[in-house]
Amino acid sequence: MQVDYIIVGLGLSGIAMAEQLRKNKRSFIVVADCSQQASKVAGGLMNPVVLKRFKMAWNAQEHYAIAKKYYANLENLLNVKLVEERPIYRKFSSVEEQNNWFEAADKPQLADFLNTNLTNEIIGIKSDFKFGKVEKTGLLNTTKLVDHYRNFLRNNNLLLEESFDYTALNSAKHNSYKDIAFKRIVFCEGFGMAKNPYFNYLPLVGNKGEYITIKAPDLQLKDILKASVFVIPLGENKFKVGATYNRNFKTQETSNEAREELFRKVKKILSVDYEITGQEAAVRPTVKDRKPLIGQHPTEKNMFVCNGFGSRGILMCAPMAQHLFDFMEKEIALPKEIDCKRYASLFPSAADSL
Repeated sequence: MQVDYIIVGLGLSGIAMAEQLRKNKRSFIVVADCSQQASKVAGGLMNPVVLKRFKMAWNAQEHYAIAKKYYANLENLLNVKLVEERPIYRKFSSVEEQNNWFEAADKPQLADFLNTNLTNEIIGIKSDFKFGKVEKTGLLNTTKLVDHYRNFLRNNNLLLEESFDYTALNSAKHNSYKDIAFKRIVFCEGFGMAKNPYFNYLPLVGNKGEYITIKAPDLQLKDILKASVFVIPLGENKFKVGATYNRNFKTQETSNEAREELFRKVKKILSVDYEITGQEAAVRPTVKDRKPLIGQHPTEKNMFVCNGFGSRGILMCAPMAQHLFDFMEKEIALPKEIDCKRYASLFPSAADSL
């Protein structure tokens, strides 16, 4: 078999890369197992606003516009509803926060998102202050997206379901994998990149996140709540609560520590009875400078990486895949802040040559 590209990984990044290639009529095959679950465990929030400080996330306006069109196209392709419009209610903890909300709402970038008509009460939520409503946000069903896209690839013979074997790459030219000849290979492995011998020099940091699912029949919350954690309605009186952030994890499995942390936080938020019905965990691929890792290997010129989205992958995956495609196919330079060349000094051969 001969293809233009091999994509390694089938999370949000791998899907976005596959879509770039598909719409530009490049041949490809995806190699993926189910070892990395960050895309499926994610809360699914399509939200360009940083709700801790009431500001737009990095390049969020541009990313948000691209993401909305991208997911609409995926819904048409897969014939499934993936995005549900849902506002987010920000629980204020002080008068100062309420005042900061009004100041932020005056800024042009935020004016369309921050509603200045505050909500007084949400039944089942403890609060001494009001709630601010973030509009034009939504929920992406990441599990449904990954599952349906995997089936799409299967049905079109575009998926090799196995763990990628780095030793099966042609050792001389790195232009074939087993019996598949390729022009370029793009690694979209999430935290799995830590085991990639070609890109493990990059400073990817695992950040373990855990969610619990609760059942609260008397909680009258139809939309998303942001307090110390997010409370996301799932239907049938069930809610997803989280997430935790842990860089010092020893296992990718769920932990009692995270369960207790989320239990303590939700207890301070809810004024109604609830029970914990589930828990899930995954490791986010993060970078210290909070910018993704996009670009070309220092010496293997047909190897590329698209990774490091942290908790912003839902908005960033499509525009980052577009940047990488334009770089590979049109020789359009990558923005410096995302180009993995910013960490070239960490590559072993660069150190050896000093």
